[in-house]
Amino acid sequence: SDVYKRQDPSSALIPTLSFESMEWSQERTDLTFNIFFLLQMILSLIIFFFFIIKMAPVSFELAYEDLENALDYTGNNFKHKVKGVFLGLYNFFSDYATVSALTNTLLAALGVVSSRFWVALLLFEVIKRYPILLDVLQSLYRPWKQFMYVGLVIFITVYCFGFYAYLDDFMRTRYKGACHTLLPCTIFTFDFNWKSDGGTGGYLYNKMESDGFKENLRKGEYEKDTPFELNPKSFIYDNLFNFIITMFLVQIWGGLIIDAFSSLREETEKRLDITENYCFICGNHKDTLEKAGSNKNEGWSHHTKREHNVWAYVFYIAYIRSKPQNDFTGVESEVAAKIEKGDISWFPCNKALVLQNVQLEKEEEDNDKEIIAKEGRALQTRLSAILRRMAKVQKQMSEKKELIASRLKRGASSKAQDPRKGTI
Repeated sequence: SDVYKRQDPSSALIPTLSFESMEWSQERTDLTFNIFFLLQMILSLIIFFFFIIKMAPVSFELAYEDLENALDYTGNNFKHKVKGVFLGLYNFFSDYATVSALTNTLLAALGVVSSRFWVALLLFEVIKRYPILLDVLQSLYRPWKQFMYVGLVIFITVYCFGFYAYLDDFMRTRYKGACHTLLPCTIFTFDFNWKSDGGTGGYLYNKMESDGFKENLRKGEYEKDTPFELNPKSFIYDNLFNFIITMFLVQIWGGLIIDAFSSLREETEKRLDITENYCFICGNHKDTLEKAGSNKNEGWSHHTKREHNVWAYVFYIAYIRSKPQNDFTGVESEVAAKIEKGDISWFPCNKALVLQNVQLEKEEEDNDKEIIAKEGRALQTRLSAILRRMAKVQKQMSEKKELIASRLKRGASSKAQDPRKGTI
């Protein structure tokens, strides 16, 4: 086939696609586009149909539940039924997923019946697929107040420059007839501020060169050593405009976007950290649970799947809401009341079975330490008493020793005075 070629006869066959033999006419291209656009519209309709089947019953059920909880609900009143229908439609079409599916369907249909440009807008679907792109868009509209204030300052500054150009004869000449009245002079100044390198001053300078200097240089009216003539008004006007508008105020806009994006990125990282490293139910950190359950293989995975499974709590809340109130137990009545109030105190905040076991072990260890400390204090008390008794006995023995020594001393002295007496 002519479609495939051999790149190197000495090497293996490497099939390469050649478009030389392919002749695509405009009619064939249009037919291919129409087939793909029609397929896109059919798939979008199918997706939107499934959204209707999935979301519409839920939207209408929530609408009628809201009406039943209203104070002026009267049962089978026709007015409330109609109100429930409109409220259900509002709930359905205000859902983000429904609006997205409907928008895709409308764009695909417009691409078939109107212009193919509408189908190109479907590529923006990639924005909602990647959260980082959503952060980029949020960084554009989040600081909208700051954008508005800076834009107001830019407009006032451009108006002042345009007003000066309108009043000055030399500047009006530079504007080449675009400054005969104040309004077009201001619009011209504002317009070419964003379209030209260096702002409006850069545009006027380039226009002056293209209209005068280059043409005269081509005709030979300017020599190479002709001195450059600098107009002070033009110099000050162009550089002030470029510095104030292009280099200062516009950069403030860029700084606002960067600051908002950095803030959103930090919030996203914080949410990811909380989602990945903290239990959604009890709020304990992953490392704490891993350390507490390391001895029994009951760490983070066991805790989030068995002890505090998020879906188990979701199903329990759905069970409470679907169960008749007359069949509630005491615990279920209390939990239902707290759910209605938005109170999450029934959640085991900062509590977990594995942490309770660790706490019990810690309490037992603390009790053992306290018992040992009490016994140590008792032994210390007994030892102090023994030491006091020993000191007392030692004192008594010292007194008796002194008494015996004094008696012996008196006996020896009396014997020395009367030699006829015998020894004691």
